[in-house]
Amino acid sequence: MLAQESIAVLERTLGYRYGAVLLLDDSGHRLAPFALSDQGLGAEFVDQDKRYVSSRGVVVGDGITGWVAQHGLPVRVGDVRTDARYRAMREDIRSELCVPITIGGRTIGVVNIETPELQAYDESDQAVLEIVAAQIGLAIEMKRLAGIDHLTGLANRRVFDATLETESRRMARSGGICSILMIDVDHFKQFNDGYGHKAGDQCLKALAGVIRRTLARAGDLVARIGGEEFACLMPASDSAGALAAAERLRRAVEDLATRHAYSPVAPVVTVSVGTATGECGAEGLSPLLGLADQALFEAKRLGRNRVAAITVPAVD
Repeated sequence: MLAQESIAVLERTLGYRYGAVLLLDDSGHRLAPFALSDQGLGAEFVDQDKRYVSSRGVVVGDGITGWVAQHGLPVRVGDVRTDARYRAMREDIRSELCVPITIGGRTIGVVNIETPELQAYDESDQAVLEIVAAQIGLAIEMKRLAGIDHLTGLANRRVFDATLETESRRMARSGGICSILMIDVDHFKQFNDGYGHKAGDQCLKALAGVIRRTLARAGDLVARIGGEEFACLMPASDSAGALAAAERLRRAVEDLATRHAYSPVAPVVTVSVGTATGECGAEGLSPLLGLADQALFEAKRLGRNRVAAITVPAVD
């Protein structure tokens, strides 16, 4: 991870005691720890420190890091006890240097370093930290763009597969159930052939918006995994919840009333949805994805514009 490696390099070059990369969360009101210095104690310490920092609640506008996140300007303080903005997270801190991480003029987080020494940082240290912050911001943006389907704005197949693997590992440790939805636009080839690819692209964008709004439960991941195929990973969702969500989506797409004169199913664009619910087995969640695909095939076989579900028997 670039951020984790960067603060380790900064530790060696600038001699700080504590270093952190904090990013704005989805609310835009709090800063969450993204990377922290391990202080020579390893990854387990970093995980513990992340939990500690998270528990303290770093709020935008509060403290020096919060001020930097709010105003998008760097702050260098030689003695934090003389700065009214400082909020002590560790009692031994005396010097602090904090710079914003920005993308396209928008602040997305901060890089912060601290030490017990007084007057520890100068202008050259700030210049180094600003360069590092710029590189971290660029890497985050490149990663974000690499994981987004450019037409629909949804996650792409690569992100979906990576998240599926991550969730498999989590469920292998903690147990629980998961549901997967597979969504296919009915007779989309005929739509493209009849109305043209430009109209097809506009249709997919509109459908992506409906899918995102309808399947908006926190923690779920919606992705475009093929041309006209979408998927939703729903951790901790039981079969009834997945089936209800799939049916809401089917109706919402139908209610969008996008004309489809070339469909033998309906005069408007429709979708077929397959759902599968189960636990994480020895092979992870990949078999569950296969079952969702089987359920989608069944929905198509039964006439499309409908939902079909498969539930692993041991779950219910």
